[in-house]
Amino acid sequence: MQIAFNTLWTPVFFGLRRIRAGFVVMLGLWIAVAGTMVTFWQLDWIAGALFVPYLVWVTHRGRVERQRLDAQPFRKRLNRFRSYSTRKVKKRPRRDAFSRDCKV
Repeated sequence: MQIAFNTLWTPVFFGLRRIRAGFVVMLGLWIAVAGTMVTFWQLDWIAGALFVPYLVWVTHRGRVERQRLDAQPFRKRLNRFRSYSTRKVKKRPRRDAFSRDCKV
């Protein structure tokens, strides 16, 4: 299970550049690695201990992805919603103090 999540994460995050989907895949990977570590720990403590560095790496990678997801500008996230509403609005000509005083 964890090898499937690990294989899926690379094309989703780097290939498709889907940060949110990559984070979801990373959460699945973290759960799979933690479950494997607990299962191995029950069978042999050395086998379980060997999964600790891998779980630390997956935790670190997930934290970095979460920070990157949070660092995206709010404007970028709402860009698709704003693009529909701003297309219909007509821009008004700019008026400053000088143009109001001068009548043509």
